[in-house]
Amino acid sequence: TILNAKINKIDAGKINENYFFSNMGLGIDADVINNYAQTKTRNFLGYVTASTKAIFNFQPKKFSIKLDNEHILDDDFYFVFCSNSNEAGYGISFSPNAKLNDGKLDFLAVKKLNFIQQIQFSANVLGKRIEKMKQAKVLQVNSVKFNSKQPKTIAQVDGEAVIFYQNSIEVSIVPNALNVIVPN
Repeated sequence: TILNAKINKIDAGKINENYFFSNMGLGIDADVINNYAQTKTRNFLGYVTASTKAIFNFQPKKFSIKLDNEHILDDDFYFVFCSNSNEAGYGISFSPNAKLNDGKLDFLAVKKLNFIQQIQFSANVLGKRIEKMKQAKVLQVNSVKFNSKQPKTIAQVDGEAVIFYQNSIEVSIVPNALNVIVPN
């Protein structure tokens, strides 16, 4: 297969000086992944348990967000997400229209939600219709800069918990960064 396969170029994401393949988030998804990293159950049930804990304990994060060096959002966010791919795992998609080779990041920001809105958010994610929520801002961008006054920010990067100890996090797309071998 390798000898007869073709090579496709795909984009990569970059966070400060580190790279990611699929997605990164700084909202409730980061808390879910952080909770999951601390569980012993490494399957879908572990994610459900970690998600339930996050839903009841998550506090929205205050960010000042600059998109493509100009548009600024400044609010408390329930969910902020940058994606290069259309799947986050277990068939879940926060960015169903994302493409691996379009030279863009799919950006999603969801402002603070009450408990009922959190349930609606979950239903919209499962139904792959997140853009229907009025609290959701869905855009394609080249770069995102997050500023926070917090001394540390918990993130999820490609499904792994990561802690950033700086107040500024820069995310960008690197077009055609990876050569991927695919079957003919």
